[in-house]
Amino acid sequence: FIERNAQLAVERGYVGMITMQSWMYLSSYAALRKHVLKHDWIQTAVKLGIGAFETIGGAVVSTSSFTMRTSAKTHGLATFFDVSEGVTEKDKETAYLAVTTGRAEAPAFVLAPDEFLQIEGAPYVFALSDFSAFARPRLAVAWRSAGRLKTHDGPRFIRSWWEVSKASDRWKTLIKGGDFCLFFGNREFVVDWSSGARAYYEAHGGLYPEDNRNRQGVTWTKITGRVSFRLKNTDEEFDSASPVLLPTRPEDLYATLAYLNSKSVRGLLKAINPTINTQVSDVLNLPAPMWDEVTRNSLGIMAEDLVEASRSEWSQHELADAFEGLPIVDRGQSRDLESLFRSANADALVRLQRRAELLESIDIAVRPMLTTGLVEDPILASSPVTQSLTDSLRELVSYSVGCFFGRYSLNESGLILADQADTLEEYLRKVPDPLLMPDRDNVIPIVDGGWFEDDIVVRFRQFLRVSFGDEHFEANVRFIEDTLGKSLRKYFVQDFYKDHVQRYKKRPIYWLFSSRKGSFSALIYMHRYTPSTVGTVLTEYLQPFRSKLEAELTQQVHLTTAGTSAKEIAAALKEANRLRTVLVELQDYERDVLYPLAVQQVSIDLDDGVKANYPKFGTALKNIPGLEATE
Repeated sequence: FIERNAQLAVERGYVGMITMQSWMYLSSYAALRKHVLKHDWIQTAVKLGIGAFETIGGAVVSTSSFTMRTSAKTHGLATFFDVSEGVTEKDKETAYLAVTTGRAEAPAFVLAPDEFLQIEGAPYVFALSDFSAFARPRLAVAWRSAGRLKTHDGPRFIRSWWEVSKASDRWKTLIKGGDFCLFFGNREFVVDWSSGARAYYEAHGGLYPEDNRNRQGVTWTKITGRVSFRLKNTDEEFDSASPVLLPTRPEDLYATLAYLNSKSVRGLLKAINPTINTQVSDVLNLPAPMWDEVTRNSLGIMAEDLVEASRSEWSQHELADAFEGLPIVDRGQSRDLESLFRSANADALVRLQRRAELLESIDIAVRPMLTTGLVEDPILASSPVTQSLTDSLRELVSYSVGCFFGRYSLNESGLILADQADTLEEYLRKVPDPLLMPDRDNVIPIVDGGWFEDDIVVRFRQFLRVSFGDEHFEANVRFIEDTLGKSLRKYFVQDFYKDHVQRYKKRPIYWLFSSRKGSFSALIYMHRYTPSTVGTVLTEYLQPFRSKLEAELTQQVHLTTAGTSAKEIAAALKEANRLRTVLVELQDYERDVLYPLAVQQVSIDLDDGVKANYPKFGTALKNIPGLEATE
């Protein structure tokens, strides 16, 4: 489109256009940029960013406008404006008019566009005031791309690590993007590494060279609003969502990781490509660090410290594959939860300050290497971070449920039961004398009322006593309920499963059998599931629950005639009507859903993943968007 308009204009004519911003930065348009710079004269350009036109929606639709003179024999200076910080169309218009009429200052840059040719790919980095850094060697002289794995069928070959059996050797850790996370983290996936799967990848051109496997490198999330560089570990496979660079000299690894995470380099990278897509070529085209051995070693030591701090922090969260348990749970010592959480957050703040100091030291060391005139891009701390008390308590509840099912133990660190059809007997072989005995039949009822002696609220209160002692037990319960803003029972009935599904990113490991309106619910652990589990839910929990409600209905009906006051009689009538409605719901659930499913003796294979297994149970399980049963 740009080329065609230039052809349509007369020689030394003018072309003015509004286009997508990406042509000014992406490597796929490098030839076009170079052609324009060599043959035409860009005279003005405005970086508009997203939201420049209210009629164009979408957070990734980022635009620019420009004017150029075609077939110019000589090239002069150009004026570039940046109004991308404005949120709305009106904001951008106001900012542009203010600077062009001299009423206000806004980002405006005057330079010769030919300067862009000094940078590999010639991106239009008009915020640079000094291009000299690009006169020296690029990062590509000492680093290379490791390639990429492309499965060509993610749902078939990729799983969240917590879906599959721990003992299976079929799966390898896969890094594939993720949130902003510095130095270490985002280890959430596994990829099928069986011989058949690898043959499929290779046949479809998606397997990277064997020499690039099992090596340390640097990785980042390709598509992100803020790039963050991390250590690529030897045990990780990687796909195109997490590009990987490998060093020519291993001794450069940690120092270069520090260099890339510095404000100066991140600011330069953002200027070279301000889109949300950080390409391998963008990173390789950065100026290589110019350090002496002392500086390199110093940066390397600081980066190693930050990697280990991030690794430790990452492993303290349940979704980490190296999770060993919550540090706050100290198995039986009598302690006050509120004080513990506040102390934990205070410790996190100390770690955050230490991290900030290390990052500042890195920035000071790197800054002399890059004199670009750019505004530096500050690093946002990703972890360690302080959590709200509510988030911390929800995390504690989640961990406790893992202990109820035997996934975790208060006696031992790490995963205990995490393989297909694991049993209580297997747990007791690993933990012979447990402080907290896991549920015997892998079914924990969650109902509104204390109808079961071993329901989830009873189990949680037991967990609190064992973990934090009796002395502060009542105070701990009050603290939890005050922080959550509701009773323990209301939280478990109303919120727990929503939290679990969100925490596990719609690949839950605990499954909730639930009647149509949720009057009956029971939780199971998918790794302990067997074909008889549905029958257990039916005969040991749903049917006894129905019997208890029927007995309660009889009692309420009796009170409608034998009540001692009009108020008591009215309350009995209301409760009797409610119980009748609930019983109809439970009868329908048993007859139409749970009994037929119990007869089927449904089998699952963890290797198939939650998305394949969850829908097998149809409406017996709580509906989760994206995991619905298909005909």
